[in-house]
Amino acid sequence: MKQVQKIKAQAEVRRNTQNEGLKGVAELIKEVTLVFAAKAGETGKLYGSITTQDIAAALTEKIRYEIKRQQVDTQPIRTLGEFTAHVRLTMDLIPEFKIIVHREGESPESVTGQAEPEKAEKPKKGSEAKTDEPAAEPSAETA
Repeated sequence: MKQVQKIKAQAEVRRNTQNEGLKGVAELIKEVTLVFAAKAGETGKLYGSITTQDIAAALTEKIRYEIKRQQVDTQPIRTLGEFTAHVRLTMDLIPEFKIIVHREGESPESVTGQAEPEKAEKPKKGSEAKTDEPAAEPSAETA
């Protein structure tokens, strides 16, 4: 019996140490918004899907901390829109972040509805090159 209590105490200490070490990563993840450009039909249904592998790769690139696809807690995304996903860093530390999937050739604001039409039209080329390419290009080719 005492052996079991000793093991539980050691596991508790290890878990607390791990949580402390990953708090900074969790804070980074909470501030992230991933943007994916994808080919979609008239109804907003994607040709293919944004998988946990795509999300993990984009998140790893964005925060410079390796996230495995098994840690991303969401179903494959098959429609245009705004989604939230979770990353399981530890048992107790599960930060949430935002994912925006928009149609290729359109601005991300077209999905979220945050910009007026004239604002969405003018910066389309420039903003798309800056925000979408690092996160979205690899997934657009695989989708």
